[in-house]
This record gives sequence, structure tokens and C-alpha cells, in this order.
Amino acid sequence: MASTLAWLALAAGLVLGLLPPRFFYTESSRHLTLLEIRSSRVHRASTLSTGRRRRAWWKSPLVWLDPFRGYGSAHLLNIGLLNVIPPSFSGGPLLMMFGHFAASLGILFVQITQGRQKTGQLLAPVCFLFGFTTGVYLDFTIVGASVAALGVATMLGTHSFTWGYVAAGAAAVAIGFPFLGPSPSLGVFAVVASAPLYLAFMQRATLVLPVRG
Repeated sequence: MASTLAWLALAAGLVLGLLPPRFFYTESSRHLTLLEIRSSRVHRASTLSTGRRRRAWWKSPLVWLDPFRGYGSAHLLNIGLLNVIPPSFSGGPLLMMFGHFAASLGILFVQITQGRQKTGQLLAPVCFLFGFTTGVYLDFTIVGASVAALGVATMLGTHSFTWGYVAAGAAAVAIGFPFLGPSPSLGVFAVVASAPLYLAFMQRATLVLPVRG
């Protein structure tokens, strides 16, 4: 029974994480950088020429649903892996670490690439990654949330997704080190917190956020 529940938790975590982000926003949304969002003030409620008010930006599922989806995905993934791999299994901790890292990268790859963006653009999964970083390790919620919050604060202060993820990666190392030490777990934590940065660099792409147009 316990084994069945573990596999169900693992499957649920993967399903939550592998749902493409394009399911959660409309085709009419514009893909903008943070600087473009600020300059055009699309983050504020405005009135259309017809007098009908535009739907508030925070009502998009990418904003209000994704933090919970990200946290749920990471949390269930952890629970599943901890119970699917028997503690007595030789090399179990290493196998779990590899499985956790591979699954996390796969999930974040989907969240960054599988939107409606144009060529040369990648999605910045700000809210999903906030939740995912918070739940990436069991009993590590406060540390994960602190790292994610620092990254978002840096984004807002610099109007740049890139600098926000740089800050998140650095914070993951600085804040996580006293708890995880110089371990592979610390490396996984840092890579997860700043994953969009590496993919954008490798593909020479711009990080954007879908905003209701």
C-alpha cells in the first residue's frame, strides 16, 4: 500500500510539473520583458476604448495558480522519490539525487519552453519556480521561499529576469550552504533556483512573461 501511494505521489508530482504553461494563458497575451511591462504599464488595470475594463493581470492562472502548482509538484516529487527508492537499496541516496535532479530539470524545461512565445524567447516561470524552489526539499520550505523571494525582489528592482535568477542562484548557495554544506544537494538547489538563466544563455534567448494584452 505504501509503495502504491509513493508511486501515485511521484506520478502526481510529474503531472503537475509537466503541464505546459500554454494551457494557463490565452493566445491574446503579449510576451514582454520586465522592462517592457514597466514601460507600457500593462501591469496596471486600464480602460479599453469601449469602456470595458481589462481583466486584472493577477487573475491569470500563471500568477495565482502556478505557485501552488510548483510547490505541489516539487513536494510530491520528493515524497514519491523518498518512498519509491528503498533506504536499504545500495546506492539509493545517489540514485534518488540523480532522479530528483533529472526530474526537476525536465519539469523546468517544459515550463520554460512550452509556451506560446516567439522564436528567440523563453518563458520566465516566475510564479511556478517560486513554488518549486520553496518545495524543492522537504523541511526546507523557509529557506527555499527566502531564496525565491530574493530572486523576485531583484527582478522587480532591476526590471530584469536575468538578474533576478542570478541573485536566486547566488542566494541558494549562500543561504543553503549552512544547511546543506558542500554537497550535491546544494548544487541541485542552486541550479533549480536559477534554471531559466542557464537555458536562456545556452539558447541566446530572451526571458519573457505572458501578460494579458
